[in-house]
Amino acid sequence: DIASILGGNKPINIRKIYLKEPRINVVVLKSGKANYDITKPDTSTTVDTSKSAPISLKLKDVEVENAWVSYVDHSMDLDFSTGGTNLNLAGDFANEIFTMNTLLKADNVNLAFGGMTLASHLNFSCNTDVNVDLAKMKFSFDDKSIKLNELPLATKGWVVMNDSNMDMDIHAEAPTSEFK
Repeated sequence: DIASILGGNKPINIRKIYLKEPRINVVVLKSGKANYDITKPDTSTTVDTSKSAPISLKLKDVEVENAWVSYVDHSMDLDFSTGGTNLNLAGDFANEIFTMNTLLKADNVNLAFGGMTLASHLNFSCNTDVNVDLAKMKFSFDDKSIKLNELPLATKGWVVMNDSNMDMDIHAEAPTSEFK
């Protein structure tokens, strides 16, 4: 919505973000420096933020189709990759507290930590509502529609993203399982 961008202090209205076949490659060095941190620090001036209004962004829908994602974190010895990832997020992102409808399907998920392979060529799917509290950066869920390959999982928990770490309490169980 172009009028919302030119309209002064009104919220910016973006109805949808759509990415088709993106290639996302994140690398974090042992020092913690990441390849997405591309800005140079500006030490020449100070900015008075007391007079500026917070940015308000009205976003309703995010769709990612057939993404390839790679995340390699040398500071934690973590390696994650996936191909064929499809993601749909819907909710009123302008609100501080809202429910985010999440549909995620990822093929060929690979995860290694500390040199140990934890997942190899895994298929993952999730269709759940995530309760979002942006003031506390808390994301909570209670759902039974997560699958690892053909294994259904009942999950419940929350994740809080703090300034320097993440706190979480996640419970998962397999309500039914059978070997084929």
